[in-house]
Amino acid sequence: MGLRAKFIGAIGTVTGSCTLLHYDLSDSYYLVDCGMYQGFPGAEERNRRKFEFDPKRLSAVLLTHAHVDHCGLLPRLIREGFRGKVICTRATAEFTKVALQDPVGGESDLWDSHSVALLDGMFLCPDDRQDFVLGHTIPLDQDLFCMFLRSAHVVGSVSIAVRVNITTTQNVTVTFSGDIGPCADGALHGGMQKRRHYPNPQTSVVVCESTYGGKKRRPESATFAARTAALADVLGRALNRGPDPIVVFPSFSLQRMQDLIVDMDYVFRHHDMPWPHATSVTLCVDSDMARRHSEVMFKELQRKDAKGRRRWLNAESPLFAGMSDAEIDDRLRPLLIPSGWEPPIQANGRAWSVSYGNPSRSSGPRIIFAGPGTCMGGRALKHLTEQVRNPNATIVFSGYVPMTSPGYKLRLLRSGGEAAASVKVLRFGELECTPEEVKAAIENLGEYYSGHTDEDGLIDFMLTKDTPKPAPPLSIILNHGDRVGREALKQRLAAVAAEGGGAVALKAIKQVHLPDWNDGWFDLVKGEWEESAVLPVDVEERLSRVERAIADVLANQEEIMRRLDTTDRR
Repeated sequence: MGLRAKFIGAIGTVTGSCTLLHYDLSDSYYLVDCGMYQGFPGAEERNRRKFEFDPKRLSAVLLTHAHVDHCGLLPRLIREGFRGKVICTRATAEFTKVALQDPVGGESDLWDSHSVALLDGMFLCPDDRQDFVLGHTIPLDQDLFCMFLRSAHVVGSVSIAVRVNITTTQNVTVTFSGDIGPCADGALHGGMQKRRHYPNPQTSVVVCESTYGGKKRRPESATFAARTAALADVLGRALNRGPDPIVVFPSFSLQRMQDLIVDMDYVFRHHDMPWPHATSVTLCVDSDMARRHSEVMFKELQRKDAKGRRRWLNAESPLFAGMSDAEIDDRLRPLLIPSGWEPPIQANGRAWSVSYGNPSRSSGPRIIFAGPGTCMGGRALKHLTEQVRNPNATIVFSGYVPMTSPGYKLRLLRSGGEAAASVKVLRFGELECTPEEVKAAIENLGEYYSGHTDEDGLIDFMLTKDTPKPAPPLSIILNHGDRVGREALKQRLAAVAAEGGGAVALKAIKQVHLPDWNDGWFDLVKGEWEESAVLPVDVEERLSRVERAIADVLANQEEIMRRLDTTDRR
């Protein structure tokens, strides 16, 4: 009885997640995620390439979460014949329906309203059952099961473990990380989400993302105290910048905007910070998608398990210290689903309110949230264009900004030194301006608000033994990361395995694999690659490999530019 995996997407890139599973006993196929490529030249063409499998043969898609780099090609999959189930949490199902309402700017061969409508009836959400428990088995096929483990990336996101029973006494468990969030301790991190889970101790293979391989943040940046202090510091300056201050947060509409809004509410209530002369500040969410995401989030944060405990909301957070369930809901309601008729929130002589809609309808000090966080188009680019030359404005980044984005150059200006000197002109759509014309203040809170854990967090997720139960040596497969990040994480794993974890018990490592486009099937039961049969040269397949290699280069353009820049300086 065998279970094999073929790595279709997110190889050498941080988008396009897609892994194909084949279960020998029933000759059935499953996907773990079906994501869209984003953020590099050639991504659109890559999204239109022929699937390396027959969508009609798929029994189900196991979906880790609702970001489009994990779910964005589901409509195309349906359009080409998939009629199985999409197995995920209810939160992920609802967020996915929001995300896929128009992900590419209009109907195309990637997206159409009919396929999205069909998708609505294909979701299978085990947590709809009152007796559902995270970490318990969900049957997929005879002797084949999956389990959901909270990943703390966005509300409802999970790592997915797949278990195959080999005999009555032997089984193999494979854990697919999805995207791993930074919250390892609910009280310390203090965000809205509960802490992430570790893989089942029986896991023998971990397929792990490596987005921040080779990158480490200051440990305190993942703490509630440091995050809210940094936010209060930035807002204290920004809201007193001139007589009519405007603060622009280019940010992602799922989780990032909501985290910022809820944290701001806490900061306004509890932190000693200079308040603007006007008595009221308006938080303007200029994003229809964020409004819909917030509505879903408010409902899902109320979801409870069979023991009456909140499934996703972090009751250990200082955000909700000493509050009952009803009080928590009363606190979140005007932040996530304001009716527009409530009076401003008031505390400590301050007043503020949240408005979803056009910011121009508000007056006085305004904090504007707009997507996408990458600043590549959308309303975020519109607000940057309008405010970049405004001396009363502040632009605050709260996460990853790609090198090709105008936001990247603004961040270079903020960093100063040689990096700032390298910026000669900035382009915001049709607007061009020189660095001297930039009058807005530039701030960066990305270290505190990234939805991904760093290298230390990834190693903690993969290797920490959180129970005294024996654990088999791990075969680790690193994907969903650029080439540099994957290599760095592989080297660090080897170093940690050699040094040991000190007071922390670690799992042993059997081998670390970096899948490539040319690799075939990986036998998850044996923990090794299958030998590829020698076949006649297929011209179409050779062209496909060349196109993939080009896409890999384009997806790693930031590292290429860094190396060229280093060479020039030498």
